[in-house]
Amino acid sequence: MPLFKKLSIQQWIFFAVIALVLGLFARLWHPAYGLTYCLQFESPQETLMPPLRSLPLYMHPDHHGYDGSYYAQLSCDPLLKNREFDSYYDNVSYRARRILLSAVAFVLGGGEPARSVYIYPWLNLFTWLGFAALLWRWFPLNNWHNLVAALGLLCSAGMLHSLRLGLTDGPAFALSALGLFLFLRGKSAAAASLLGLAGLARETVLGAGLFLLSKASTYVKTARNWIVLGLIAALPCMLWSWYVQKQTGVIASGGSAFSAPFAAYIDKWIECISNFHNSQFLWLKITTLLAHIGLTVQVTTLALRRDWSNPAWRYGAAFLLLFALLSTPVWEGHPGAATRVLLPISLAFCLCVPRTRQGFLLLCLGNLSLFSGLELVRHQPKHAEFDRARAHAISVVAEADTRWHEAEADLFNEWRWAKGNAAIQIKHFGDKPALLTLVFDLRSRTPREIRIIQGERELWRGTFADSRWLPITLTGVRAEPNGPPLQFLTDVQPPPGEKRPAAFTLRNFEIEKVEPAP
Repeated sequence: MPLFKKLSIQQWIFFAVIALVLGLFARLWHPAYGLTYCLQFESPQETLMPPLRSLPLYMHPDHHGYDGSYYAQLSCDPLLKNREFDSYYDNVSYRARRILLSAVAFVLGGGEPARSVYIYPWLNLFTWLGFAALLWRWFPLNNWHNLVAALGLLCSAGMLHSLRLGLTDGPAFALSALGLFLFLRGKSAAAASLLGLAGLARETVLGAGLFLLSKASTYVKTARNWIVLGLIAALPCMLWSWYVQKQTGVIASGGSAFSAPFAAYIDKWIECISNFHNSQFLWLKITTLLAHIGLTVQVTTLALRRDWSNPAWRYGAAFLLLFALLSTPVWEGHPGAATRVLLPISLAFCLCVPRTRQGFLLLCLGNLSLFSGLELVRHQPKHAEFDRARAHAISVVAEADTRWHEAEADLFNEWRWAKGNAAIQIKHFGDKPALLTLVFDLRSRTPREIRIIQGERELWRGTFADSRWLPITLTGVRAEPNGPPLQFLTDVQPPPGEKRPAAFTLRNFEIEKVEPAP
């Protein structure tokens, strides 16, 4: 293939990393829930606004809703017409101010909540791929300097956390970066328009608008250009903020986002270092420390290499002040929201760092947050799911109740120990009930009888005299909304007081067939 022969080693690596991220991200897709696993919806489902309660959405148990869940719900009513929905947001005026992604999801979904809530998490993915295309054009991948810069930006903690959690930071940054790209090529009006659009995704990105302040041939033309371009960039956010205030009666506020200069930043250093008092979650702590080191290198480099005449430096200049004033809630966590809020600093750094050997070392150190970004996409939290399947427009999910231990696995098998009597809840999403065929293996290390029942029906009964695996096939298992669970009942319970009670083991559970019930 002539095309592939022309690719440089740097281009191959760039494509390989994109493929890696897409492969890791693809694991979060679910045939029933779509990409809603990314949105951190709070359990139970009654906490969602009414149009979403009957939809198959992944609900995180014992988890408070995160930002992406509110923006996804906002896509059901982006014009804020229904005041009854206000109570389902943590701060309706604050969330509504960042309307762009929610509005796009609403339009693409034809105004249907059942569509827009599933479209919303895909927008970050498409934006991320578009940003990759921009970096391909901006940083020609024919040398190692450009490769480190491109990958450092594309896989930074801020960008990949926005992708993984369905946030507005990544798309806002990508749009503003495209604005700077066009401005450097003489397209000032288009650059200001894109910045204005980015401000509707996240208003803080308007601080990057300093790059628009270039000098013209005369003071009059300079002032006129600044005013016109400033209005183009700021007016969309100003008008929308006025509309939000008019609809909600509340002035948008994000809480205490600021503190004394560098106080929270220093606290973050203390947090990063003190976290190493034990080895639990060691890699997570290491990547958080690396991200903090990288951001420190970026800010220090830009602060020491001030160049107001350079639009790329001006692009990140306002965020140097923001860096100093951010409060503890923005810094705390792994690695913290600061890596997202301060994304424009990363681009300004990559564009301004000198192209020397020392500059290349700085570039590598400044992009250490890449490891934190990849870690979040790599990490797939454990959940209670045995298996899922979709056929005939019916989605089915089999989930373990609390009487099963967490799943264990090797290269070929996955199994769970039951603490005693246990159950599998069959969740059903579709218009018609379904009949399932289930296959799995059972084993008990002590003699016992096990019965499998669903409602009043006994589906299987067997006696275990030794520890051999017994293959089991269940047919006619009924799946319907709020249907009875599949119960595993045994006549021998583990002795009371055991630290890890274990009665029997279920291995390689699979929903083999889904058919509409007659």
